[in-house]
Amino acid sequence: MKKLDTRKTLVLTAQPAAGPSRAQAQFNASIRRIRDLRARRVAWEEVQPRYQEKYFGEFLPLLDQLRGLKCQFLHWLDAASCAKGLTRSERRSVSACIVELAPGLLAEQDDEALKALYNRHSASDYDREEAEGKQAAKEALEEMLGVELGDEVDLDDPQEFPRRAAEQLEERERARRARRRPSPKQSAREEQQKAEQRQLTQSLRELYLKLVSALHPDREPDPEQRSLKTALMQRVNDAYEKRNLLELLELQLELEGLHQGTLQNLGGERLERYNRILKEQQRQLEEELRRVEMEFCQRFGQAPSARITPETVLRLLNQEIVEVRHTIADAERDQRDLRRDPGALKAWLRDLRRAPAEEARTGR
Repeated sequence: MKKLDTRKTLVLTAQPAAGPSRAQAQFNASIRRIRDLRARRVAWEEVQPRYQEKYFGEFLPLLDQLRGLKCQFLHWLDAASCAKGLTRSERRSVSACIVELAPGLLAEQDDEALKALYNRHSASDYDREEAEGKQAAKEALEEMLGVELGDEVDLDDPQEFPRRAAEQLEERERARRARRRPSPKQSAREEQQKAEQRQLTQSLRELYLKLVSALHPDREPDPEQRSLKTALMQRVNDAYEKRNLLELLELQLELEGLHQGTLQNLGGERLERYNRILKEQQRQLEEELRRVEMEFCQRFGQAPSARITPETVLRLLNQEIVEVRHTIADAERDQRDLRRDPGALKAWLRDLRRAPAEEARTGR
């Protein structure tokens, strides 16, 4: 059995004067789109291990180092505010700085010493504020969506809010549909969809049985060919189980040496059924890719709206690593200068007080 380059042969063409029909054009477009989606999925599978190694082995340790520098700086500010030489206004500026920066660091990692620092300078309690904020967010989400998440919801899990809300909304929609009696038009449409689904299943089964007949290993006396057919039969079974029409067609081309004219002679009705199967396969691949990309964003701290591709994620991560290294170097230099020069802290606090006024004046 000669293996063909199915990527070149699985394209439908008509006579040059007429051009491809609408069904043929749709078939070709679906084939191209499905191949693009499959290639993109493979690209994600290949890039994720490399990204993960660099993210956990290089990027996160740098973030931990930067966070440690920021915590050290806040504790140094706290100690410096107790020393002689600072005015009451300057001490208030130190407290304001600690109160502003500590919550962001505590959101990244629980730190009892930093909590105590925040509590002392804010005259409040960080844990109580966090609990109240999470409860307020839960109540706002309940009111906005009209759901009851219950007291057992984990307020410390940011993913549980939307998941529980989505479950309740879906359950409510199912109950609403169950109570509503379908109209005659809806019933007719459902029957038509069932009939189309039976036709699609039949088309897949016909192609599957044709391949099984050609490949059945028990009918092959040659051991080498029997081994090859066994492997191909596994591909056929996997493709049929997944309703992967494209894979079945490519196997048919590979096995039988089909050419463009063979597929060209497909009946219009069968081609339309193939197009519906390919459209569904394309939809499933698109959903799978969205899931892969969403899980990537969740795992590696990317915004859900981030525009990421397998080709760009490593380059963007390398850029972030460079930026964090520069930030660490700047923070180390600034803290070193502040510790060396007692007057540098006063100048830094003056700049800190001027910044809000400058922003208000310029509108930035």
